[in-house]
Amino acid sequence: MTRKRNDKGTWSAKSRTPASAPVRQNMPTLSSIQNAQAGAEPLYRPVQFHAAWIVTFLIALVSYWLTLAPGLTGGDSGELISAAWLLGIPHPPGYPLWTMIAHGFAKLPWGSPAYNINFMSAFFGAATAALVAVITFSLVRNVAVAICAGLCLAFSDMFWSQSIMAKGLYTLNTSIVMLIVWLLILWQRNRKPSFLLFCSLLYGFACANHPTSWPLGLFFAGFVLFVDRKALFGKVWLLPACIGLYLLGLSVYLYLPIRAHANTYMNWGNPATFQDMLFHILRKQYPSGTAENPRSLGLFIRQTGRLAEFMLHQFTPALLGLVAVGLIAHMKRRNWGQFLLFGALFGATSVGFVVSTNFKIEFQEVLVNSVFFVSAMPFAAVWLGLGVYELISIVSAIPEVNTRISPRQVRWTAAVVIPLMPFLAYYESNDKSRYYYAQDYGMNILETLDRNAILFPSGDHSSFTVMYLQAVEGRRPDVTVADKYGYIEKSLYAPVASKYPRFPDKNERAEIERWIVEHADRPVYFTTKRDMGDLPGYRIAPVGILYRVFRPKEEVALHPEIWAAYRWRNLEGIPSSKDYTANVILSDLHYFKGLLALEQDRPDAAIEEFRQVVASAQDMKEVYNNVGSACAEKGLLSVAAYFYERAIEFNPRYLTARRNLAFICKDLGRTEDAIKHFRAASELAPNNLTYPMELAALLEDAGQQEEALQIFTRLSRADPKNYFFFRHLGFLYRDLRKDKATALMNFRKSLELNPDQPDVRTATDQLEK
Repeated sequence: MTRKRNDKGTWSAKSRTPASAPVRQNMPTLSSIQNAQAGAEPLYRPVQFHAAWIVTFLIALVSYWLTLAPGLTGGDSGELISAAWLLGIPHPPGYPLWTMIAHGFAKLPWGSPAYNINFMSAFFGAATAALVAVITFSLVRNVAVAICAGLCLAFSDMFWSQSIMAKGLYTLNTSIVMLIVWLLILWQRNRKPSFLLFCSLLYGFACANHPTSWPLGLFFAGFVLFVDRKALFGKVWLLPACIGLYLLGLSVYLYLPIRAHANTYMNWGNPATFQDMLFHILRKQYPSGTAENPRSLGLFIRQTGRLAEFMLHQFTPALLGLVAVGLIAHMKRRNWGQFLLFGALFGATSVGFVVSTNFKIEFQEVLVNSVFFVSAMPFAAVWLGLGVYELISIVSAIPEVNTRISPRQVRWTAAVVIPLMPFLAYYESNDKSRYYYAQDYGMNILETLDRNAILFPSGDHSSFTVMYLQAVEGRRPDVTVADKYGYIEKSLYAPVASKYPRFPDKNERAEIERWIVEHADRPVYFTTKRDMGDLPGYRIAPVGILYRVFRPKEEVALHPEIWAAYRWRNLEGIPSSKDYTANVILSDLHYFKGLLALEQDRPDAAIEEFRQVVASAQDMKEVYNNVGSACAEKGLLSVAAYFYERAIEFNPRYLTARRNLAFICKDLGRTEDAIKHFRAASELAPNNLTYPMELAALLEDAGQQEEALQIFTRLSRADPKNYFFFRHLGFLYRDLRKDKATALMNFRKSLELNPDQPDVRTATDQLEK
């Protein structure tokens, strides 16, 4: 069989039939999809094309509707819905296209704003599945296989989860990207400039919707140049027109300064100026993944392994092989431009996002960042469709099968059975039709708060739920959420705000919190326990599902009766293993019940609640550490050690839990274990002097004074302004080495740095006599 390159940059094979040709010169135009180019005969009947996308769209949409969340869900949903309802500005980069479209959906005459925006996610999720069916149909011209590919995407695990709640940023984005891909395929067949113009506008919209689209333009342009190098330059006006339309789509970002000047309730970052708009769009508020998690080859391999694990469980492990078969089949078609486009887009939205996000190998980090890989799923679904087509061809060629079942029956059997596999596998975990975790949690937070209270939330599940209830439902306007946007509202500390930068660091934030607690004549609550060491006389205690600050003359009241006022709907009736917000809320609920049991001197009941905490939290190391600290405060040292050890099992580099465990081991008389953990902490954080200092102090107490002296000597050189090091060196030289002169020198240095040391002054006086 001979092949030759045709004038359209594709490959033709003389010995193949039209139905199996890899790429056709006569593919339909956008305006007349059922016909070939002018004068050619139809490639397929209109009913085939329309049946492929309509059936896929309707089945996907109905499935999403049946599993749609009835209201508020977790993550960013509360914030995004609030921004859409008020035409406000959500977190960076602002998502202006999604916000404006969601505003229209929120105003639909049925359901709450949250429900309607959840439905928007379902609509664009079904639209993406339909586009996958369209693209697959263009490759194999088979309705059953096209529907199969589209529905496999619709029922894949993560894509389904994103299509039934208000984090539909991703389904809107995938629908735009796949529409661009479809238009590029059509352009490859007929070279109409209008397709490139429309693609340019859509790409601008995609970039104005989500940053995951930003790098994809390189591959779109590369495809055009690979297929026809003269395409963008043959007509003088075409390239400037494409750039202009792209900028027109991108100009949606002007929404940000326009709405910032409106000063709505949701005005994250206040991007009213051009500089602030760029700051917001480029996500400068957030630290880079590299700064928090240094890159390494070993880390990249582990991250890629998590990506592979993610892909393995999207269409079910049984179907993953079909994706590989389809990829090979796509390559064999020798439409290299199209194959390279799909491969590059899949690689950029999978491995590319591994590199850009640089996530930590921890439960929360992996779960939160895995949503970015949703953008790769439509391309994998197209390959799955090609794999199904190859499988059907092989099965239909078997004589025993061919004599009993027609090829048509084989195709439609596959179209039903194959999508049914992910549907049955992931229906239960993605059924959010009775999901009330977030809404009820937010309502119970408001139930706990005193009038005119200030709330310091600790995460999206607490801040964004309350934000939604205030902004959309108008509940409790007397409450102030101190930290809506990742930084404390300046109005709460206006008299001293000029002393601090726009985005205070951890230490500056603690100072701001202290100032507010001291000067605000209002009740103050935290969702996590705050160290009150910088506020002498102030106490913090659990009240319901929050912590309340009690001022020096204020009586601590735990108000156990508040638990009777809480309302939870279907709290235990939904599998929460794949829903991070549900995990956190259930964990918090049992944690605060355990704290109440400890305060009521019911340790057995507390331990049982804490077991429920860790069952809900799975491998979130911070939860184990918090439970351990709660037990340690009440003297349950052995129980505390158990939880600290579990935290370290999940992440041996978790220094907070390791340090806490070292102190518990010391108190339990397990000195060698304490030394082991302090030593490990010192090795894991060589630039942190706290861990070797505590190790040296413990070694000194344990009689290993020679090593303690060596460590304190190194520490004194690393930080010559720390009196504590010279203090210990003085006693060690006096008692261990019997070197009075060196001991006296170190004592004097310590007193110079901190005169308020009566025992050191006494020792100095004795040596000077």
